[in-house]
Amino acid sequence: NYHRQGKQWSNAGRGWIMVYADSLQADHLIAALENGDFYASTGVELSAYQFSNNTITLDIKEKQGVNYTIEFIGCLEGESDSRILHSVNGSSAHFMVDENYLFVRVKIMSDQVHPNPIEDLNFEMAWTQPVQFVRN
Repeated sequence: NYHRQGKQWSNAGRGWIMVYADSLQADHLIAALENGDFYASTGVELSAYQFSNNTITLDIKEKQGVNYTIEFIGCLEGESDSRILHSVNGSSAHFMVDENYLFVRVKIMSDQVHPNPIEDLNFEMAWTQPVQFVRN
């Protein structure tokens, strides 16, 4: 029931995706989703994100008084488990994706308490789509 709030209830609006599309027209939104041009969020908003020349670059749209930790998470070739490859405290970061990584994605955590948290996810966060090394 969407009228009840709390960790034990399935409330709408706890998480969503942010889509990079040229417009809000359905065909533009669908194309962006099919291209992976979106990220998931429970409150953290990116002001810029780019994967170019095998480098991930991002900037967070900062909220005053909120601290951020940016983790680059991936899996190395020959391994089966992902791990934190690099971590930055701040509102911007970059990371070079090399051919040894099967994938890399970004997880952004804030110390901003979520107004209606999901189970043990008490703080606002965001996650990007995974990317892979591109041979030129």
